[in-house]
Amino acid sequence: MADGFDELPHVRRASRPGRIAEPMAALDRSGRRTARNPQPALRVEVLDREAALRRLPADLDDLASRALESNVFAEPPVFVAALEHIDLETPLRVACVRDEVGKLLGVFPLVLAPLRRGLNIMVLRNWMHRYSFLGTPLVDADRAAAVLAAIARWIECGAAPAGGLHWTKLSWDGPFSALVRETFANPPWRMDVTIEQRALLVREPDMRAAISTKHAKELRRLERRLSESGPLTYASIRPEDDWGPWFDDFLAVEASGWKGAEGSAIRSKPQDAAFFRGVVREAHARGQLQLLRLDIAGRAVAMKLNLRTRDRAYALKIGYDEAFSRYSPGVLLELFNIRTLEQEPQDILSMDSCAAETHPMINRLWSGRRQIATVTLVRRGVLLRAAGGLLPVGQRLRRAVKSRLGHGAPKP
Repeated sequence: MADGFDELPHVRRASRPGRIAEPMAALDRSGRRTARNPQPALRVEVLDREAALRRLPADLDDLASRALESNVFAEPPVFVAALEHIDLETPLRVACVRDEVGKLLGVFPLVLAPLRRGLNIMVLRNWMHRYSFLGTPLVDADRAAAVLAAIARWIECGAAPAGGLHWTKLSWDGPFSALVRETFANPPWRMDVTIEQRALLVREPDMRAAISTKHAKELRRLERRLSESGPLTYASIRPEDDWGPWFDDFLAVEASGWKGAEGSAIRSKPQDAAFFRGVVREAHARGQLQLLRLDIAGRAVAMKLNLRTRDRAYALKIGYDEAFSRYSPGVLLELFNIRTLEQEPQDILSMDSCAAETHPMINRLWSGRRQIATVTLVRRGVLLRAAGGLLPVGQRLRRAVKSRLGHGAPKP
C-alpha cells in the first residue's frame, strides 16, 4: 500500500507567518552550497513493507551511488534483507521522495512511536533494527536540501501520521548533519541533539599508532601462546571463494560461547540467520563482503564480518571461540583487520567500528572517532501538547508532596 503527497516547490519556510519564503540552496556532496535556483516540485510517497520490497530494490542501488553520504545499512544488500526478515511484526512506513518524473531522491524508513514513554505524543522514528548501526538516510547529493525540505513540509502540513521526527545513530560530522541543522533551524521546529563518539579506523600511513609498545608486546606474546595449540593462520575471503562454508564457520564461532548456551546466537533465531545469510550472499556477489578468520590447525577460533560500501567499511559482527579466550583471539583478529584495511582499495578511506562509545577493546586499538547523534525534531504544537500531558502529572506530584509535608490531604 502506498499514498502520495505532492510537495511544494523547493523553498525555505518563512520564519514568521506572512513573510515570503526565499529559495533554499542545495548542497553538493561535500556540503557546499550550489546555485540558489528554485527546483521543480517533489513528491513524498509512503510505502509499507510489502510495497517497499516490491518497488525499491531496483532504485536503491542507483540512489546509493549518488547519495550525499553512504550508509551500508540503508543500501542493498542490508536494507533489503532487513525488510525481508527483521522486525516483521513492526509496521513500517518507508517515506520515499521522488521528483516530477518519478526518480528516487530519498528514502526514510520510519516507525510510528511515542516521543517519550508515558506520553501519548507520537513521532516518526527512524527504523533501527538490532543489526543496524547507522541511521543516516540516503538522499540524492544534488537535491539533498530539496529532499529534506519535502520531508519537513510533509510533516508540517499534516500529511504525515505524526508531528515530529526522532533520528537515532545519525552521522553528525558530515554534510547531512549540516543540512539537518539548516532545514530545521527555524520555527515551527524545535531540535534537541545528543552526541556521542564512536571509534573510527582512519586510513593513514600508520594505522597502528594508537597501540602502545607495551600493549603490542603483550599481543605478540598471546599470539605465540595461542600458536602452541596448533598452526596459526589468518585469512580473508577471496572473490572466488565459496561463501557458504565461510558463513557456516562464522555462525559456529559466534554460537560457541554463552550466546549459544542462552539461545541468543544468530543461528538460534531463524529470522536472524536468514537475514545474515541474505546479506552475506548478496554482499559477496557484489564484492562488498569482507570475512576475516583466525584459525588454529584449520579450525576457526575467531571471525569478523565487515561490509564495504562506496568510501567506507563497516564492522558488522565479530565472534570468537570462548575456549581460547585467555589468548584474546578477537583482539588478535582485530590486528589482522587493521593490516587488511591497509591493503583495501584506495577509495575505502575508513572503517566504522559500529561499537558503543565506551567499548574498551576497540577504543584501545583505534584512535579515530566519529560523531553519532540522536536528534529529536518536533513542531511547537507538539511540544505544547506534550507539556499539557505532563500538567496532570505535575499536579498529582504537588498534591502528594503537600500531603506528605502535612499541608492537607490530597484532593480527589
